[in-house]
Amino acid sequence: MRMLPNRRRILWKLFRAGQLVRCEVSPHPFGMELRYLVNGKPILSRVFEEWEALEVAAATWCEGLLHRGWHASNRPVA
Repeated sequence: MRMLPNRRRILWKLFRAGQLVRCEVSPHPFGMELRYLVNGKPILSRVFEEWEALEVAAATWCEGLLHRGWHASNRPVA
């Protein structure tokens, strides 16, 4: 079991065409809050009680974006 975050932590960042998607986790009174932000604006938030479920949700979202042409570097893809 992983330690719960005691402050906000960025799990991953993806880039495409000058856009940035960020996934972060923060402490929440009922567990951990997973947030997705596009260019700094929140688009989705969900609270989890278990770290493993949070990790699965974050990884699933990331994989979906990677399949849609997002990438982990802000450098242009050749």
